Amino acid sequence: MTINGNKYYFNYEHNLIKNDTYDIETKEYDEDGQYQVVTKTYYADSKGKRVYNQWVNDSKMYAKADGTLAKEEVFTINGNDYLFDSSGYLVTDSSYTIDDVTYYTNSKGIVTSEGDAD
Repeated sequence: MTINGNKYYFNYEHNLIKNDTYDIETKEYDEDGQYQVVTKTYYADSKGKRVYNQWVNDSKMYAKADGTLAKEEVFTINGNDYLFDSSGYLVTDSSYTIDDVTYYTNSKGIVTSEGDAD
């Protein structure tokens, strides 16, 4: 729901979501012209507003320009490449594989190296 230009999400019990993630299913066409259901995850701040272009959840997740969370991807923020897992959490001091490429991160979640998964 949009109120005064801000997007809000209410759950099935009509409660405003605050300080939490929420999923919205949309129907889109893929590159082959097939109709598919796509789930997009967003984050609501303490007032229930959807957030954009900022770290959320104690800097463990990042909401991109369209409001969706960075998930299962390497995403560039202020010139640094950060790695996010399939749930949208920042991967720190670890390795994580996406599409047969293994990425390695430091304690801040910045990608330090990558290579083919064996």
